[in-house]
Amino acid sequence: MKILVACSSVMAVAHAVAVRGVNLGGWLVLERYIRPSIMEVGFGPDVFPDDVEGQGYPVDQWTYATLSNSLGGKNATRERLTPHWDTWVTEDDIVTLRRAGITHVRVPIGHWILGDIADDEPYVDGEWWYLARAARWCQAHGMQIW
Repeated sequence: MKILVACSSVMAVAHAVAVRGVNLGGWLVLERYIRPSIMEVGFGPDVFPDDVEGQGYPVDQWTYATLSNSLGGKNATRERLTPHWDTWVTEDDIVTLRRAGITHVRVPIGHWILGDIADDEPYVDGEWWYLARAARWCQAHGMQIW
């Protein structure tokens, strides 16, 4: 009986905590519908008239990297992405979210974040440092990141 009572009081405490979360999509995994502008700068039908979508614009991380790599290789693609990774989420954003009552932040990541990239994949890595930085900011401002 004592165990049941102890479990019940732990469960009551656990349910008293509200979880309010947001998703920081379009940052470390590119998605055109979240940030179309990153898919447009330096691309277009005049640059890639015969791309898969027929528009000359990337639609996701795979097509972005494929098209960008064809312009200057993986190092050039990484250089194109670095300003986006550096500015899409800032510490001020984390502070604003916390002040709005957000307790949890979800950050989508690709399998390539630590460099696990097959030879036939166009991905580039470099996002890990930015994810770690966001985790430090969340911790400093009392938020969970997952």
